[in-house]
Amino acid sequence: MINILIHLLFCFGLVVVMASKTANRCSVFSRLEGQNAKNQVCSFWLAGKCNRNPCRFMHRESPPPQPQHHHPLASCDSRSEVSHKLTWKNPNYCSAKKGILSANERNRSNGNRDLQTQQKVSNAVTAESEINRVEKVQPKQCKYWITGNCVLGDKCKDMHSWFCGSGLMVLTKLQGHDKAMSGVALPFGCDKLFSAGKDKCIRTWDCNSGQCVGSVDIDSDIGCLINEGPWVFVGLPNSVKAWNFQTQAEFTLNGFVGQVHCLIADNDLLFAGIEDGTILVWKWDPEANTPKPTAMLKGHNGAICSFIIGGKKLYSGSKDHTIRAWDLETLQCVQILSGHTGDVTSLLCWDRYLLSTSLDNTLKIWAATESGIIEVVSELKECGFLAIRGMHDVEDKPVLLCSCKDNSVRLYDLPSFEERGRIFTRGEAKVVETGIERLFFIGDDTGDLTVCRLQ
Repeated sequence: MINILIHLLFCFGLVVVMASKTANRCSVFSRLEGQNAKNQVCSFWLAGKCNRNPCRFMHRESPPPQPQHHHPLASCDSRSEVSHKLTWKNPNYCSAKKGILSANERNRSNGNRDLQTQQKVSNAVTAESEINRVEKVQPKQCKYWITGNCVLGDKCKDMHSWFCGSGLMVLTKLQGHDKAMSGVALPFGCDKLFSAGKDKCIRTWDCNSGQCVGSVDIDSDIGCLINEGPWVFVGLPNSVKAWNFQTQAEFTLNGFVGQVHCLIADNDLLFAGIEDGTILVWKWDPEANTPKPTAMLKGHNGAICSFIIGGKKLYSGSKDHTIRAWDLETLQCVQILSGHTGDVTSLLCWDRYLLSTSLDNTLKIWAATESGIIEVVSELKECGFLAIRGMHDVEDKPVLLCSCKDNSVRLYDLPSFEERGRIFTRGEAKVVETGIERLFFIGDDTGDLTVCRLQ
């Protein structure tokens, strides 16, 4: 009898100990779930592969289950009602300032910073070490889901979403162009968004309803579209057309031969990159209220593909694989940057660096030495880069937008170059433009225009 009692007490004690350990494990798990896990985004969800419901990590800004929910605007002729949650507007429309934005305001909204030419090589080395820490996130979008033909549903291993990551939101997709996008412009103080495409059409979108409210057919190829203050400029073969949305004034700049591939304005100067490698310069004439021809900058041996202004210099990227730096006061070339082996498709000035992308599938980071010579300090070869833009998130942290050949736009935190998310498109996104209030726009080869916001 005594042996039986001892055996029962031993078993009871063992059960108590096991229950205590189990309780401790549960309490620790709960504590982790309430603290560390609560503040972490699920790494499997970022890759589109989390199958836990509920999951103890955050699934922040979870994507919609069906793509058509993000496509309320099938065409500009659609009369269906659009949910107010899917609309977007220019928040500064009613309180717009007249005239042209100052260079500082424009650079602030575009994420650009002056390129300071007197920097030490040690800073460049720091940038290189940061680049090497790029986070390798390889989410893959389901190609069958894009066309609505995926039959696997939740069992599909690929993503069923137009974006992944945190701190970003796809507001809507504007559909109307039937060929590749060539430019997007949201003028300061305007409640209209302008888009241009290879279909030789310029469309006007209402920022409040998301509907197309007008279109203009152009008889020529549209090489680019930009805005400066209240003006919208369009690059065409042998001419540049301009419209003022406030005064309804318009003018045409001509007298040259060749397709205009890129445009940029700075204070009272307008620059146009031509097919033959020439850069045309106009200066604003206040008496005539139109720009007047000022200079022709020659030096490139191929078409001008890209412009950026920073550090009192104009930088031009060309199909001749080089970047030229031009002094804005003298309009003279002060340095030729060689290193790319393909067309230089996009340029960006950020902090003390110049960033460039090329069809050679690299993103190069340039910085000035103590002698003022700009050299490559690092490069990124993660994917084929097409275009880059810079902006700031809600916490005023710099973010780099990179469109890639894999039909995606990747978002990197600067200066760490850690990837924070991706937005997927149906075609290559060769047009990426930033707007106010953390808005940015993506135009792809299919004619889709995606409106996004950085959180």
